[in-house]
Amino acid sequence: MQGYLSPPPSSNQESKITLKPKSIFSPSSYKLFGYSFLILFFELALIRFIPSNVRITAYFINLVLVAAFLGMGIGMIRAKREKNLTQFFPPALLLLTGACVYFSNVLVASPSAEEAMYALYMDLSPHSREWGMVPVVSAFFSLSALPFIPLGYAMGREFKNFPALHAYAINTAGSLAGLLAFSLLSHFSTPPLAWFGLGGILFFFLARKQQNSIVSILCLGLVFYLIQNLYQKDHEIWSPYYKINHYENPDMTSINVNGSLHQYMINFSPPLEPQKANTDIIKQQYQQPYRLAKSWEDVLILGAGRKKY
Repeated sequence: MQGYLSPPPSSNQESKITLKPKSIFSPSSYKLFGYSFLILFFELALIRFIPSNVRITAYFINLVLVAAFLGMGIGMIRAKREKNLTQFFPPALLLLTGACVYFSNVLVASPSAEEAMYALYMDLSPHSREWGMVPVVSAFFSLSALPFIPLGYAMGREFKNFPALHAYAINTAGSLAGLLAFSLLSHFSTPPLAWFGLGGILFFFLARKQQNSIVSILCLGLVFYLIQNLYQKDHEIWSPYYKINHYENPDMTSINVNGSLHQYMINFSPPLEPQKANTDIIKQQYQQPYRLAKSWEDVLILGAGRKKY
């Protein structure tokens, strides 16, 4: 009898050998779910946080959205490379937060006199600088993309451990969970410190050995400090939609929405003597429609009063 040995697999055959896909209940699935959660969660958080502090970005409603997709796409493209990009998320988030703090006290000028921007800078310091619109918007588009490159890279690394449909199912579930979590935080009017605190802590535990723990702790700690430094505890409310600042005086209360003046509320109670003349004039203007109408039921005032945000 003659024995035959099968030839060793060729290089082409070796390339076709694939590892057995991991279970959807494996640690890799939890990481894919978690990074998918973080991408959508931080996307929504930054969509609210950046325009509320850098008001010019509110005119470009899809700025953060497009930047997030760009950053995530770049990260996923880089997922097959050896260099670990996950560790750069905390520094990138710190850079973006620092830019928000700086530009929150910057007057952004319109590119031409013919373009009107409703941005009344009532709360800037007298020493604030002036920047052009194009450099500021361009800078924030680039900076907004940076944190999503590491997150996209980390998600892409976990994606390849599953068949395509399984990976997309976990990804979709994580994204929906991120949407739901942020919606709940917004519903209960939580401030940005709660958003970034939850996201930062979740990232720290997901990344584990993929990060420099000391750098992550320092960067995330500085992010929390800068966000808290922007928060005006006695004058600030975060509604489910806007950042609202209210400043009360004896004769009136002013309300700013996302940094711009929204309205004054005048106190028509018996005023102090210095404000009496001004209050009487405003009161006469307020009552003018009722003087011209035959009855109060015939008066329709649009845009008057304070509504709930």
